[in-house]
Amino acid sequence: MAAALFLLIGGGLLVSTFLLREPPTPPQHEPRQRERAAAVTPVTPPPAPEKKKPLPRLAIVIDDVGVSKAPIKKLLALRMPLTFAILPRQRYSTELANVINEAGYEVIIHIPMEPEDINGNNPGKGALLLAQSDDTIRKEIKTMIREMPHAVGTSNHMGSRFTKDYDKMHTVLEEIKNSGLYFLDSRTTADSVAFKLAQQMGVKSSSRRIFIDNKLDTQAIKNELRRAIRYALSQGEAIAIGHPHKQTIAALAEMKEAMENAGIELVPASSLAR
Repeated sequence: MAAALFLLIGGGLLVSTFLLREPPTPPQHEPRQRERAAAVTPVTPPPAPEKKKPLPRLAIVIDDVGVSKAPIKKLLALRMPLTFAILPRQRYSTELANVINEAGYEVIIHIPMEPEDINGNNPGKGALLLAQSDDTIRKEIKTMIREMPHAVGTSNHMGSRFTKDYDKMHTVLEEIKNSGLYFLDSRTTADSVAFKLAQQMGVKSSSRRIFIDNKLDTQAIKNELRRAIRYALSQGEAIAIGHPHKQTIAALAEMKEAMENAGIELVPASSLAR
């Protein structure tokens, strides 16, 4: 009896022990690798938009503005991005500066300077002369700038003698630089030091390439405009200077469409100052 009881109790303990044991952990297996990776089609990024090469640029400057109003109104009516170089202290200088600025066109001060033959070529009121002191020159330039507040730049009127003088041009360019304006060398003489000196001094500046109306003939002026276009196309940019003559206005009107379709961009002169 005692033996049977012992077996019963012992068996129960064995069963309890078996039932209380945690079930065996099933063996772990590495995840099955795909026999063959799915083919990946490379994605070709869309081509970057092609940058358009900038067009060659041509600036046309109209000098000697301020004497008469009628030609300027005709030039504005052409709706071309011309730059107007205004002579100081002329009858219509201030009025035209305001009109041109309000129409959205660029105004620069056409500073009169001493020519080689001052007796045969009067540079006009307020002209800068080699005989003047530096203080006088500075005062004249400050007055011109004050009287023409819309101006963004300057250029020389005549000055075939003055622009050859290093010291006097240094004084002029120093004042122009202090005023934040640019300088366009009209190059009325091949011996001008103005542009080179301006570059050395860090004055924003540019240099004239072609005079379009030395010969007052409409066809001749059109030929010079074509030459300016060719130069801009070959060199990337060019500055041409003309005057408010009726022949010049006629040539610009007749050449407007051709210039717009010539593969160049007509720009204000300030765009070419560096």
